[in-house]
Amino acid sequence: MRNTYKSLGVMLLILGFSACGAVTSKNSINRMSNSKICSEATLSGKWETRSKYKRYVEIAKSRGLSCGVKIKAGACPSRLSSCSNDIICTGARSKPYYGSAGSPFWSVHPVFKSYAIEARSRGLSCYGDY
Repeated sequence: MRNTYKSLGVMLLILGFSACGAVTSKNSINRMSNSKICSEATLSGKWETRSKYKRYVEIAKSRGLSCGVKIKAGACPSRLSSCSNDIICTGARSKPYYGSAGSPFWSVHPVFKSYAIEARSRGLSCYGDY
C-alpha cells in the first residue's frame, strides 16, 4: 500500500511539472524566432489546423509571415487581411514616401486607401524599402 501512495505521488509530481512547462511555453511563444514560429505553425506547406498549433498560426500571421504557405489565387488583394505586410505597405504609401516629419504619407487615392486603413489597423509604420 505504501508503494502505491509513493507511485501516485511521483505521478502527480511529474504531471505537475508537465503542466507548469506548458504554461511557460505559452508565455514564451511571443519571444520565439520567426523560423521557430513557422516550423510550429505549418505542416507540409499548409497552415496547421490542429488546436495545439493554433496560437503559432495566429502569431505567424500577426507578424505578417507567410511561412512558405502558398496563398490561393485571388485571396490577396481581394482580402487585404490575407496580404503580407510588404504588400500592405506598398499599397498604403503614396509618393514621396515620407513627409517632413519622417512619417509616410498615407495614400488617400480610392484604390489604395483601404491599404492605408489596413496598415494602420495592423500598427504598421511602413518605413523602409517596401
